[in-house]
Amino acid sequence: MRRKVTKPKGREFYGDFFALPLVNYLNEKSPDYGKLVSLIHSAEKLRSALRPITPREIRRLNALTHTQLPSVAQIREMPELRLIDLPVRDIPKSGQEKVVLHETYRINSILREIPFSPSLWGVYRGRWQMEWSLGSEIGGMVFSVIRLAVDGALWRLRECERPDCRKWFAARKTIQRHCTTACRQAVYEKTEARKKQKREAAHKLYHGDD
Repeated sequence: MRRKVTKPKGREFYGDFFALPLVNYLNEKSPDYGKLVSLIHSAEKLRSALRPITPREIRRLNALTHTQLPSVAQIREMPELRLIDLPVRDIPKSGQEKVVLHETYRINSILREIPFSPSLWGVYRGRWQMEWSLGSEIGGMVFSVIRLAVDGALWRLRECERPDCRKWFAARKTIQRHCTTACRQAVYEKTEARKKQKREAAHKLYHGDD
């Protein structure tokens, strides 16, 4: 049976094709809910522990890879030189090296549990066109997480910060923290600033300006 996808009103946003089915799946709390949430949370922790590699660092890496292999002393001075045989990637923030290793390990452990199998469906101008046989619904959801992460759009998957809601939603802006305006307003109504504002309004109502 095909899963019903609830689309928000208005224009579509980048990543909707993968994010919206994920949101519906997460809110149904299916049997593999915990595994999928662990993957998303680990991906977020990994993202927070990394910083973008700078153009200067990339130039230094390229200069070294085109001349000679780095010495042990150079690697100690600039640990990212260990990556010269890999595509350029982001660098752990200061003191976050263990977090990066731990979360990378957790992500790979979850991915190893999901049966993926590649298959060739055609060739276009000499290039293979591949697709992935996922085998199960959780496989499709994990693949959607991967696609969002590869495209840099995984930040859109969020849990509503209203304590009595906690529904998953696809954020449209990086500052969005609640799934609906009603949830945002409900949280605001409980803040100290709002309570003070209401007390002052009530005081003026009953006692006037004096």
